[in-house]
Amino acid sequence: MSRKFFRSILLVIFLFLPALAWFSLSREGRGRESAPGSAKGNPEGEMLFIPAGEFLMGTDKAREKPLPAAYGLPRPPYEDEEPLRKVYVAAFYLDRFEVTVSRYRRFLESTGHPPPYYWENLDLSAYANYPITNISWNDASAYARWAGKRLPMEAEWEKAARGTDARRFPWGNEYDERKGNFSQEGLSPVGSFPRDISPYGVYDMGGNVAEWTAEWYLPYPGNTAANELFGRKFRVFRGGAWGGGTGHYNLSYFARSAYRGFAEPEAIFAEVGFRCAKSP
Repeated sequence: MSRKFFRSILLVIFLFLPALAWFSLSREGRGRESAPGSAKGNPEGEMLFIPAGEFLMGTDKAREKPLPAAYGLPRPPYEDEEPLRKVYVAAFYLDRFEVTVSRYRRFLESTGHPPPYYWENLDLSAYANYPITNISWNDASAYARWAGKRLPMEAEWEKAARGTDARRFPWGNEYDERKGNFSQEGLSPVGSFPRDISPYGVYDMGGNVAEWTAEWYLPYPGNTAANELFGRKFRVFRGGAWGGGTGHYNLSYFARSAYRGFAEPEAIFAEVGFRCAKSP
């Protein structure tokens, strides 16, 4: 199987739908001016403190609903998420919102880093508070270094999304497409869905865009799956994304906080952005 064909398969299966152009951005989503402890409508750079401690990471396949063959997954569902286990995570900070076009613009202007392919045609003021997308893992890492931050580890991301009660989604255990941006219309400004919020107050970890993490796509300790895709070839992204009801791809599977997507570090997608972490 050629490298080009394999990347196309990854796009369809792990990102839910064909990669679409940035210009399919949605109309303004349902806004929220502020929430307890929020930046009062200003998403620029705010970070939340995630305390140290254990949480349940991963999935126990026996507890999950079997998936029909129509999903077309190239590996058994939940295979790379096992085992469900306690993991200790040191205290860290995490961006409350996904990195926006406005913040990424300052990075580009400060560093001269190559912009996304659509940059010259984008209305930067109209989309200032939308999450930046179509940027690679390498681009996201460069931004994080410039900002004095880093990309989150998988365990950090998952703990921030699901808390300590092993919930399946940031808001609880039942999937509800109305709680996050899973629409076919495109992106929403960050923080537009007040019910897509984690136990720690982090927004959009269920929908809007999936998010790059720092890590390679490797098996968890204790995972015995014979998965030929494991290795230092792909970087992991986490979280669900817009485009959430395409045909037989019922995206409750992909919106779970334990789900692991992956792609080559240089890959770009209209459904993948990022947020940053920082150690105390």
